[in-house]
Amino acid sequence: MTMADENIQGPVERLLPLVERGALILTPNRRMSRYLSKAIEAEIAQRKERSWPTPRILPIDSWAYKLWNQQLITGKIAAQLPLTRAQDLLLWEQVVAQSPYNETLLRPAATAKMAQQASEILTLWQLDPETEQDLFNSNEDTEAFLHWHRAYAALAKQQNSSSPVAQLSSLQRSLTVLPASEPLLVMAGFEAPSPLQLDILGSVAERLVRFQIHYSPQTTQVFACTDLEHELRLAADWAFALKAQDPDRRIAIVVQNLNDCREKAERVVARRFDPQAILPAEKSGIDSYDISAGKPLSSTSLVSTALLALRAAYRPLSIEQWLQLLYSPHLDMGQPAESRSGLVDALFGLRVSQVSLATVKQLVTRAGPQLQGLADTLTQVSTAVRGFKPVSVEAWLAHANDVLSVWGWPQGRSLSSDEYQQHQAWLQAIEDFSMFGALGNTFSVRSALELLARHMQETVYHRQTQSAQVQLLGGLEASGQGFDYLWLVGMGDRQWPRPPRPHPLLPLELQVRLGMPNASVERELDYSIRLSRGFTHSSSHLVISYPRVQDDVVCQLSPLLASDEQWPVSVVPPDTPEHFLFETSSTSETVQDENGKAFLLAGAGNSAALRDQAACPFKAYLSHRLKIRALDEPYTGLTPAEKGTAVHRALEYLWGVYTSQQALLEAKNGELDSKIGEAVELGLAAIENRRLDTIPRKLAELERLRLHKLLVKWLELEAQRPPFEIVTTEQDYSLELGNITWRQRLDRVDRLSDGRLLLIDYKTGLVNPTGWLKPRPQDPQIPLYELTLRQSGPVAGVAVASLRSDGLAFQGVSADALELDQIKALDDMRLDPPLADWAALEEQWLTELTLLANEYTDGRASVDPHTAASCNYCDYAPVCRINLAQKVAL
Repeated sequence: MTMADENIQGPVERLLPLVERGALILTPNRRMSRYLSKAIEAEIAQRKERSWPTPRILPIDSWAYKLWNQQLITGKIAAQLPLTRAQDLLLWEQVVAQSPYNETLLRPAATAKMAQQASEILTLWQLDPETEQDLFNSNEDTEAFLHWHRAYAALAKQQNSSSPVAQLSSLQRSLTVLPASEPLLVMAGFEAPSPLQLDILGSVAERLVRFQIHYSPQTTQVFACTDLEHELRLAADWAFALKAQDPDRRIAIVVQNLNDCREKAERVVARRFDPQAILPAEKSGIDSYDISAGKPLSSTSLVSTALLALRAAYRPLSIEQWLQLLYSPHLDMGQPAESRSGLVDALFGLRVSQVSLATVKQLVTRAGPQLQGLADTLTQVSTAVRGFKPVSVEAWLAHANDVLSVWGWPQGRSLSSDEYQQHQAWLQAIEDFSMFGALGNTFSVRSALELLARHMQETVYHRQTQSAQVQLLGGLEASGQGFDYLWLVGMGDRQWPRPPRPHPLLPLELQVRLGMPNASVERELDYSIRLSRGFTHSSSHLVISYPRVQDDVVCQLSPLLASDEQWPVSVVPPDTPEHFLFETSSTSETVQDENGKAFLLAGAGNSAALRDQAACPFKAYLSHRLKIRALDEPYTGLTPAEKGTAVHRALEYLWGVYTSQQALLEAKNGELDSKIGEAVELGLAAIENRRLDTIPRKLAELERLRLHKLLVKWLELEAQRPPFEIVTTEQDYSLELGNITWRQRLDRVDRLSDGRLLLIDYKTGLVNPTGWLKPRPQDPQIPLYELTLRQSGPVAGVAVASLRSDGLAFQGVSADALELDQIKALDDMRLDPPLADWAALEEQWLTELTLLANEYTDGRASVDPHTAASCNYCDYAPVCRINLAQKVAL
């Protein structure tokens, strides 16, 4: 048959005579059906007719399934078990998993989905692959598909089941022997119906009409933009301005590859229309825009929380997933989320990539009574899942519902309109999932979790809006509709028309011969020409944009959209404000805000705060005044901080036993080695006291050997020094500076033979003592320690004990020569300007550190790094954006 007995194009009102005659209007999708229903009702309302027949408008799939059910009930189609696409996919997965080809597949589940798609294409094009065996046996991929297709057909026959596309095929066969039941049938918005659809329509209708929306554009603009995001920003601002001018306009932004860039497109549009949407805990009630490209139900906030809660009950999660779960507004765990802030530090302090429910329970228990509600919830979850072994889909769903109830899902708060829709979609998806039980399969906990997650991934969620004036559509969704204003995004010559993408499991020769989707350049060109013609006549006001450069290649407007009128192209610079075309720019005000709150009461500081104030005031304010810090990264093995803890604890023990160099020299070899062994064990114990779990045995043994070797070599170095006595180790000191008390813990203080004190600080990293001597010390920690220590007596010098496996040494500066190679006398430092003596250095330190302390207490928080190196290991670059400021300056 021909595609249509008659073609009609024009505005929607041209359908009214057909509606009056009782025509059935079929559309390619639900969105087109809703559009025509509203448009026809609006036209009828304008005519103020007293009576009018109710328009009959249906998506073709819904109409065909309804017809199939009628044929099934009347016995014209043999009784079969109807499958959903998800159930059908499960059969394909079984077939692929049991085939000999499975051993060579990297992604069997993805291959099964491709096989299902290939089978559906063959059915829609009414082709039996057995009639083309030679073509299918011509290469390994198509030969594998033919094997799977035969196995699938046998399995479906054994189960007496029917996939959605097989239902269409059986419907077509049953209709061929029946008289036409529809005197007039209208295909509205179809661009490329399949042969099977056309046969069904031809069997049902006495007369078939094809209708296409057609407007004559009044205005057309073309913009060349920087990239896709630039196009989207311009389009969103354009739509926002139009909506503000006239709330009754129907506005559309069409992105051809919307499914591939949905997240970016939604982010850009939401930022313009609904800035609150960026906060996951906020409830958005904005219905001013709608996105046609549905997202997986599993990615919505409500459903992703449910899936995480189920996974957490049975398997470890990443720390990021635990935070998403524990701070989700959709869980009710008996106490506000704010009370769990200390849990964040504890989780990241584990420095592991995966954390189990049992481990989180231990952390919560350690936190004490303030997290008792959460502790009770985690205990109940553990109890609920203990020993459960599902035997059926029904048992698994009942169990999953019990686990979610223990988590308090979704009772965390009242649901917004969007979240309510998500919950309803979840309930419908669960009902659909229960139909897997009809296949008679039994699942383990792991496979049941994976199947449920995949089912939610395959279920597409569309947010329903009642008054959405702005539509963000993909090319296929927009095809056939009419708009007051239309913006086409991504219409460059490298993007449109799209290149062909033949199906890899079907013979290419067969696809080209039958004109299957994406089969050839010729087919895609013809299809794209028809779509382009439809787009340019879908609105009275048209805007077209494209990126100037893609993949380092200069782009032009697609020739499929070229016009005899030679539309002028406006090049939009990347730094142009988005609203430059659509609304009047408002003046902006700049405020220089470099000071935070000053200390109002006496407080306490530490050397790290002074160090950061010297490096950058902004860093110090965020880190120490606002208590903002980067989260710890997962780390394999012992962290540098843990190794430093072990060294400190071991040396503290050893210098508690040997309180002088003389005592160290008099120690017997066997005794000293024994004490070093005890020190090593104390060091390892100090690490474990800070961990939630014990150090793995092999890792502990490696650290034991490393630390023992390090201590032996270090004590050998200490034995070669001039005589000294230990005054204190790991002792707390304090110093009044800048109106607050600075508290420090000094690693070690020695008394030399002349009675003066030597400050020693243990470090496991690189140190440059010259940084202490500059007018604004880059690292004021050691100067602060010296100013504190001088209260206890004259100081001979300050030094760092560099405890690195690749080199052990003292590094520092002294008032005069101390006979230690890398502790240099002040006179040998070649300072500019030079310092007269140690007292002058102490006076310089006191002056500079007092200034830093006053800056800190006054709340100075300017973005002012001391040197470029100050930014190398700073975690606050995303906040201060100094890198961006430097680029702008350049």
